[in-house]
Amino acid sequence: MGTIQLREAPHGWTNIPKSAQRLKIGPGVIINAIRQGKITNVGNHLRFKGYGAIYVDHRDVIAALGNQPPPAQNVELFSKSVGVSQPSRMRRLITNGHVLATKLQNPRTKADQFYFTSKDVDAFHAAFQKPRTIAISYARSWQSVGGELKSKNVKPFSPDGEDYGNIYQRRDVEAALS
Repeated sequence: MGTIQLREAPHGWTNIPKSAQRLKIGPGVIINAIRQGKITNVGNHLRFKGYGAIYVDHRDVIAALGNQPPPAQNVELFSKSVGVSQPSRMRRLITNGHVLATKLQNPRTKADQFYFTSKDVDAFHAAFQKPRTIAISYARSWQSVGGELKSKNVKPFSPDGEDYGNIYQRRDVEAALS
């Protein structure tokens, strides 16, 4: 595999980190695809040195690695959608067996990772609630709901003292507020 010498980057060409950022993948995925011969339009920009001088045709990267979103929500997006500010807490809920998630292959990186399908989302909401979703369910402010839960000694879900954030088991909330 030879590289093309570039004095100026043609339209659609960019360095590896920028191409990776656009696809929300790691630069190593692109480098591996180059090594495997999946991406052949590779250039050496003469104005730069080292890693930053390696340019690729971003259209070739898209063709080789795909640009289709996964068929479900990844852990980070789902965590944010339900108000769990630290996706690492959601990953621990999954790995410790408290939350269902489906292991799927990421179409861009080809790595197996956890995703939330609609079935997994429904299972999560059937088991857990956050203060804001509790407040919506009971048509009250989250502050008043939080105060009542505290007064009734309902604590956030924390088996074995593990901190998963401000997340409650639905059955505990329903027992306390119904």
